[in-house]
Amino acid sequence: MKLHQKLGLAFVLMAVLPFASGMALISLKTSKTMEKDAAGFLTEFTSSSADKLSLFFTEHFSYIKTYMFFPEVHNFDWPFIGPIFDAAASSSDLYDSIILTKIDGSYFRSDNPGNPYFGGIVTSDNASPEGKPNLLTVRDYFKRVITNNPSAKQMNVISDP
Repeated sequence: MKLHQKLGLAFVLMAVLPFASGMALISLKTSKTMEKDAAGFLTEFTSSSADKLSLFFTEHFSYIKTYMFFPEVHNFDWPFIGPIFDAAASSSDLYDSIILTKIDGSYFRSDNPGNPYFGGIVTSDNASPEGKPNLLTVRDYFKRVITNNPSAKQMNVISDP
């Protein structure tokens, strides 16, 4: 190798070596910072999403809970409260229907007129006085909220229609 090639290679190495070592050092330091920042952003995003979801459900449960204060709900006055429930469920894309359930598992459903012979309770045949009331007692959420809840602790249930 000739002298001018050796000198050229030495100058190139002297110029590139500090640049390469500086870039390696910068990459090493910033990668750790970027990992910390990414973890922080993800934590903040998850927390924000959870808060928004919680607020969403709180608002909508509060909306439904206001009906608990109607005496017609406590008295199961379905001719009065049924149309109100139907209008509330129909006007919202969030609710398929609103169900008012008795302790025995029989129920009224806002999108179902029910059996007039049973005061609007949903039966196996809503047109017949012989229809048997449909019961929710076999459903897991009914067992959890009513049957297995002797202290009557208030619970909210979202079910798949």
